[in-house]
Amino acid sequence: IMRKLGVELGPDARGSKEQAPEPEASPFEVQPNNEHYFAIFIPVGEGSGNKAKAQASDFNSAFYASKGLKVTSNLIDRSTQVVLVKSFANKGEGMGYYDIFTSNREDLIELNSSGYNMVLISNENYVTLFKNKDLSGYVEWFAGQYLSAK
Repeated sequence: IMRKLGVELGPDARGSKEQAPEPEASPFEVQPNNEHYFAIFIPVGEGSGNKAKAQASDFNSAFYASKGLKVTSNLIDRSTQVVLVKSFANKGEGMGYYDIFTSNREDLIELNSSGYNMVLISNENYVTLFKNKDLSGYVEWFAGQYLSAK
C-alpha cells in the first residue's frame, strides 16, 4: 500500500536481511597465554638496530639480569629492522616489561623519544607478521587489543 502511495520503504521495512559489512578480520589473534616478545621497529636508514640492541641489552642487564632475556635483531622487510627482546612467558609478563621499558626516561631516553614503534607480540603473531609484513596493521591492532585493555 505504501509503495502505491509513493512512499519509499527502507531496506529493513522490506524485510531485507542486509546489514552493515563486518569489519575485516585481523590475521592477528589475542593469545594471552602464549610466549611473547618485545619488539622495536626501526626504519632502515633512520636509526641503528645495533645501537637499539645494545641499549636494550644494557637495560636488561641492569633491571632484568635474572630473567635471561635475549636481544636479537633482524630485517622484517627491506625497509624495517626489528629488535626483539625474548621471551616472556605470557602477555601479562610481557606487558609489565613493555610498561617499564617504554616509560624509562633515563637509561632509554634516546630510544623512547625516537618515535620508533614498540610493541609486544606473541610468538605466533610474530610468525604471521614476518609472513605478511603488515607492520602498520600490527601496530594498530596492538594499540587496540593490548594498550586499550590496560
